[in-house]
Amino acid sequence: MGKKEELRKRLLHWTNEQHTRRVMERNAFHGNPYQSSLNQYNDDDTTLDTMDPSSSSQNSKPPTSSINLGTMSTSSDDVVSTDNIEPLINRRKALLRSKLFSFSKSKKDLKPSVSGDFEEEDDDDDDEEEESTMLLNVSSTQDIRSNLQKTFDQKTLESTPNNYQLKTLYLQAKHADQLGNIPLAKKHLNKLHQVTPRDTRVIRRLARLEMEDGNIHVAREILQSGLRLMPYHSDLLHGLAQLELKCDNIDNARSLYKKALKSNPKFPNPYHALATLEHSQGNIRAATTVLRAGLAQCPSNHRLHHALGDLYREAKMLDMADKEYRKGIKCLESEEESTGKDLSWSKSFFYTGLSYISYEVGNKYECKQWLRKSVEGNNVMHSQGWYVCLFVCCEIDLIMAYVCLTLHS
Repeated sequence: MGKKEELRKRLLHWTNEQHTRRVMERNAFHGNPYQSSLNQYNDDDTTLDTMDPSSSSQNSKPPTSSINLGTMSTSSDDVVSTDNIEPLINRRKALLRSKLFSFSKSKKDLKPSVSGDFEEEDDDDDDEEEESTMLLNVSSTQDIRSNLQKTFDQKTLESTPNNYQLKTLYLQAKHADQLGNIPLAKKHLNKLHQVTPRDTRVIRRLARLEMEDGNIHVAREILQSGLRLMPYHSDLLHGLAQLELKCDNIDNARSLYKKALKSNPKFPNPYHALATLEHSQGNIRAATTVLRAGLAQCPSNHRLHHALGDLYREAKMLDMADKEYRKGIKCLESEEESTGKDLSWSKSFFYTGLSYISYEVGNKYECKQWLRKSVEGNNVMHSQGWYVCLFVCCEIDLIMAYVCLTLHS
């Protein structure tokens, strides 16, 4: 009878410990019942004493057999006392304390599932919670995998292409534009514009192609979209001014040219374009002022020297025109030495201007020499030089004029 009573007490004590541990772990997950857990642990210390008052008075002989109950051993050498249980309780308290400190801050607002004494729950509820948690983890993992697969399945250009791909695509668009394949060029440029919306080369070329096709509103929107990203970019301001000038919006074009000059005083193109605009409107003094200001900022730009030489020549200021033409030729020669490029085509315009001056002063021989250099220097493709040559030859000799027409045709 003593052995059965001893075994019953041990089984009941082990059951209480297992139940308390399970309830505390569950409540630690749902809230912060730290004080209630400590109270429950303190109550467990006196469980054996309050179960059977007569157990302390029994001095039966220890059992000789041993029974293995899971993780608990009931051999004859074990003695039920608070001295053996106290280290286990302290260890469980330490584990609980570490779990509570490592708990997420988002869980602190949740109310504890129990207050005061612990409530008993069935083991089936624990199994259902674990199964639901596993299902949620599996579904979230599948979602992450599907999203990653969609990301990796995208085309390379739709992600972030490298500089080599962008350069190759732009060269293809430029080549298609030069060959006259405008739809293919616009297709490549539109793709580049989506990937690199801040590339001014793409914006300017695409806007020019749209403007040549008569899509003025589309071209204006392309340039304005670039200016929304880069409101002070002189190249885009100059391009929009050119578009407004083509639409005969003189005031808007003049204003945009000035904005481009203000944003970048070292950019020579707006000086030349604004001076040409003022010259076409009869504002010779304003055009001369703009060109002088441009040469002060860009003294090595041959186009500004040529435009200023034309203004001086029309104003019959031939000496100053001759000086500007020769300065332009020196700028081209310096550029040829530094870059190694053949700029004979650009020199042809200066030679033609010098031939005009020679003709005006009555030096017909020097005029023909300059014209010969202008048409020979560009593989006889300089049409302006041939026109002047024909005009001068008609004045001098009709046979020479006929030869000029034959060679040019």
